[in-house]
Amino acid sequence: MRKIKIGKFDAAITIFNAIGHLTKKDFEKTMRNIHVNLNEGGIYIFDILNLNYVKYSDNIVKMSYEWMKTQGDTKLRVVQHSIIDDRGILISYTHSYTQKNQGKLNMSKNIITLQLYTANELKAMLIKNGFEVLEQIDMDEKKFSNMKTERILTIARKK
Repeated sequence: MRKIKIGKFDAAITIFNAIGHLTKKDFEKTMRNIHVNLNEGGIYIFDILNLNYVKYSDNIVKMSYEWMKTQGDTKLRVVQHSIIDDRGILISYTHSYTQKNQGKLNMSKNIITLQLYTANELKAMLIKNGFEVLEQIDMDEKKFSNMKTERILTIARKK
């Protein structure tokens, strides 16, 4: 996303919080690169978890999950919880447990991080990198709400 130059396009799309896996600096590089790869007036569409939503009330707890199931003779259990730091980085901890028959319980851990943004941060970054923001909405096309919208769908146009 940061470097590829493969032609000119009418639109670019990054979905499923893909930009969250980039640092802020790398996301700015990505925006500039997408700008280069878009035709004049080209559209850039992306989604990201809303930092204000995650920090509001107990919403981060709502994002945690735990499930168990049995597949054949193997029991599976997955537990995930997250924290958010002062820089807007969501850190998710996943613990997975498997046990075949009555054998040894195996446990693995995974940690992923996502850089989150507020709607206003995204607007400012896009404008700085040559875009105009056409719309920011909820993923189900509802009106954006700073504290109620979990994922921001942003539609921007190359200036």
